[in-house]
Amino acid sequence: GDPALAAGEVRVELSNFKIGVLDRTIDAGDVTLVVEHTEEHGQNGGGVGETHDLGVLRVTDAGGRELVARSETLHSGDSQDLRVTLDPGEYELICTIIEEYRGRVISHAGEGMRTTVTVLEP
Repeated sequence: GDPALAAGEVRVELSNFKIGVLDRTIDAGDVTLVVEHTEEHGQNGGGVGETHDLGVLRVTDAGGRELVARSETLHSGDSQDLRVTLDPGEYELICTIIEEYRGRVISHAGEGMRTTVTVLEP
């Protein structure tokens, strides 16, 4: 756990191209995802990954994905408390941003900004 957080809070760090979550398991119920865009910009050649967001997708029984929450679009240094009620099950946390850079389409999730967490009965 993260000592800086209250009960029911989970820190999620967004950077190029990574989603950092300390706790891979979360208790079901009302959860506050403390979403932080931690990347320092200016070092990465510019233009790509200036903004990120967090999409919370529930993995359905059929193996599909269902969007249950999404943060605002966050710039470097921004953060948002995203409150969401989670049922037990598997979830995928992704950055939903897709951008065009020098004629190439870059999906942040496709670049590795995705991770799975398990939500358990408390």
